[in-house]
Amino acid sequence: MKKLILIVVMCLFSGFVISGEIVMNKDGKPVLLKDDNTWELVDTSGDDGKVVFRIIDGVDSQASYARKDDFDKITHYDNYVGCKYNIEIENRTDHKIKIGHYMLTQNDIKMFPRAHMAYALYQFRKVIEPGQKFAKSDDSLTARTDLKTKESPTNAEIEMLIERYGCKAQSGKIFIRSGFGETKPFVIFSSESGIADAAVRSFVKTSQTGMYPLQEKIRW
Repeated sequence: MKKLILIVVMCLFSGFVISGEIVMNKDGKPVLLKDDNTWELVDTSGDDGKVVFRIIDGVDSQASYARKDDFDKITHYDNYVGCKYNIEIENRTDHKIKIGHYMLTQNDIKMFPRAHMAYALYQFRKVIEPGQKFAKSDDSLTARTDLKTKESPTNAEIEMLIERYGCKAQSGKIFIRSGFGETKPFVIFSSESGIADAAVRSFVKTSQTGMYPLQEKIRW
């Protein structure tokens, strides 16, 4: 049998109570060890029994900042453009959960050459009851563009930047990841769920059917 990392759990799937041990095999798949010494893979492919992250809205964002020399004379304007996303979290499990903080970012270095600076921090710190939803919009996923202007950008320049870096331009390139330095999952299940930290990722997924799709893979 594949090497197993033991996680003891009493869990509720699709309306049926499953009593036994759920373990993660070396491929990262949840496995149910039954009392009769048999085992089977746990189906976690659907949305039921999951915590689902979904983008329900997005608004283009733009800001310009005057840069000055040592004598306070404006030398140019740096222009930042991006998208402010409203993220909905739906608790489709039978257990109370708490959401910590996580990041929304993207991996298109052609769009944002300074990709490590292009992220939005979401600080939920919110308890969500079974069957409930919660939505929040925090920082914009914005980065500095290469356009430097002597004056505040014109409407035409802003429209051009939004077309290149705004919500529609970012569509399909956005993913969720843990915050910098975090070692524990940003989704915490209540102790009575029996779902340990090592198994959390099997019960969390992103949606590709919101206003803008999230990439399926979460960077834990």
